[in-house]
Amino acid sequence: MIKPNWDIFNAKFSGNPQENFEWFCYLLFCKEFDQQFIFRYKNQSAIETDPIYFENQVIGWQAKYFDSTLSNHKDKILNSLTNAKRDYPNITKILFYTNQEWGQFRGRKPKGQEEIETKAEDLGIILDWRPASFFESEFVSKDNAIISQYFFTLDRSVIELIKEQEIHTQNILNQIHTCIQFRNSSFEIDRNNLLTTIKDKSNKVIIINGVGGVGKTVLIKKLYEEVKDQIPFYVFKATEFELKNINDLFPGFSFNKFSEAYANENEKIVVIESSEKLFELKNSDPFKEFVSEIIRTKWKIIFTTRDNYLDVLNLQFLKSLILFR
Repeated sequence: MIKPNWDIFNAKFSGNPQENFEWFCYLLFCKEFDQQFIFRYKNQSAIETDPIYFENQVIGWQAKYFDSTLSNHKDKILNSLTNAKRDYPNITKILFYTNQEWGQFRGRKPKGQEEIETKAEDLGIILDWRPASFFESEFVSKDNAIISQYFFTLDRSVIELIKEQEIHTQNILNQIHTCIQFRNSSFEIDRNNLLTTIKDKSNKVIIINGVGGVGKTVLIKKLYEEVKDQIPFYVFKATEFELKNINDLFPGFSFNKFSEAYANENEKIVVIESSEKLFELKNSDPFKEFVSEIIRTKWKIIFTTRDNYLDVLNLQFLKSLILFR
């Protein structure tokens, strides 16, 4: 359980607290309404992302990190409500996240809060306040402690581990070119049929095989570029599994922490690149433990390998596969 500490938040994100508060609230909003990804525009009008449709409601959200009481920002909040209804006529509910609380006046709601709620009612909007006390709730401090830890403590968090793995995947794939340059022209092989087969949700374990240079990793990069903003997608080189213990794969974290971070995700992909190198490992137990947990927690796992290792890879590690030649 993580108790909110706004002093740590301020110290950690002093360069841009509003931007990081928006990110925090976006993660919580997605968790609450089971959204893997919500589209937004740069400088989105009135609300932070496009509204979502949930249980017959059209729901938007705002996140405002204020350095003074909410009463001081009454006019700004009123204006944002008007703009939200103007730009999203079908919107029925807005969640308003803020690090501040309203100050009670003689046991009654403050005038500013009443004015804002009356305005929301006139516009046909349900206004759901998510003030500082919301971040002390069980939903934030316990159910989403992995997220809260990153924003409210100075310890390394799982979010930082995830960021590191995202960069690691990008670094591996940045070296791969998806087009062939010839003179002043660029050519690209059509791989759409293969990508469609790989993306089939019923295919949970896949081998992409071929001779060296045929474009196995190009296919992985194309897939990554298509889905990276919607689902977790990580690439590991087979040589990274030369380990004594599976926890050594993530220095400072246990493998279980990585697995738990995505426990509720319906779609997620792990790629093992150059899988023929697995047979050179001095100790294959950590890798077998990795694969067992990945399959148990319903990740799609993709192996790339050279042709002459296909049969032995299938025999050693897999129960089902798709062959690409």
